[in-house]
Amino acid sequence: MELYPKLDGLEIEQLEVLDLGCGHNDTPVSSQVLTLPFHHLMSVDVHQPYIDLLKDKPAAARNHGIITGEILGFVSSSFTDSYDVTLLLDVLEHFEKREAVMLLDRIARITRHRIILWLPIGNCPQHAMDGNPYQVHQSTWEVEHLETLGFEVELLPGFHQHFHPPLDAAWAVRNLK
Repeated sequence: MELYPKLDGLEIEQLEVLDLGCGHNDTPVSSQVLTLPFHHLMSVDVHQPYIDLLKDKPAAARNHGIITGEILGFVSSSFTDSYDVTLLLDVLEHFEKREAVMLLDRIARITRHRIILWLPIGNCPQHAMDGNPYQVHQSTWEVEHLETLGFEVELLPGFHQHFHPPLDAAWAVRNLK
């Protein structure tokens, strides 16, 4: 479940990376973002308590910007810069399917090289938690959905052991150029 190999072929120290729905980078997958020596890391999350926790964590990136904001609004704004890589780690399932597809389309417009997703595969119900209504899972994803959208998928069967039966997870990577 390593993030680093998903950046293969890119010069890590030169990358401008957008981490959407970053939370406070506390999961085994999202915590890896803060350890990589990117040139610039822009972290965006809508939940202020998560942002407050994130501000106290060190990042290996040379420059680390942190923004409190709604993801779809951020990527839709006319002032949004472009990024080499956009990360959505445990994020896509928090959007309704139609809205998620629209989000991915907008992200493709501001991302130069690669979009990297980490998400549960199959029905993975989740309710609001941490006082954050955005934690609710609103869509279910299957490998075929992601492949239709141009992603190469690496399935990790039974990754989510805390469900019965265990649920799969996946890396999904879309190269843009």
